[in-house]
Amino acid sequence: MPKLVRGDTGLYDTIWAAYQAAQADYPPPIENLVMVITGGDNDDPTGGLSEAQLIAKLKAAGRSDKRVRLVLIGMGPATDIKAMRRVTDAVDGLTTVARNPADLSGVFGLFRFEGVAGCRRGGVSVSG
Repeated sequence: MPKLVRGDTGLYDTIWAAYQAAQADYPPPIENLVMVITGGDNDDPTGGLSEAQLIAKLKAAGRSDKRVRLVLIGMGPATDIKAMRRVTDAVDGLTTVARNPADLSGVFGLFRFEGVAGCRRGGVSVSG
């Protein structure tokens, strides 16, 4: 496995691809949810989308008839939480962080069938 892990993350390209897929396979009238768990920041050596480009694409793609909630979960201390919050703030999403794997149960506890409970608009930070 270490040979497969190179540390580079095309995070913004991944978020955009997931968002597009969620809209394309939209089951009305239910709100879709895109949840991305990341251990780092947007570190794409091949280029890819910038933060500003991602935000612009997400805003342009947003549709009231195909609502997709974006949830970004940072895992560990290397997470660029400020950048993640800028992305989710722009599209009324949620950013949270788990400092260690044990925190994930608390993060997933935020979600209920009726939506995201107990979270302030644009993001919340959860830690053990």
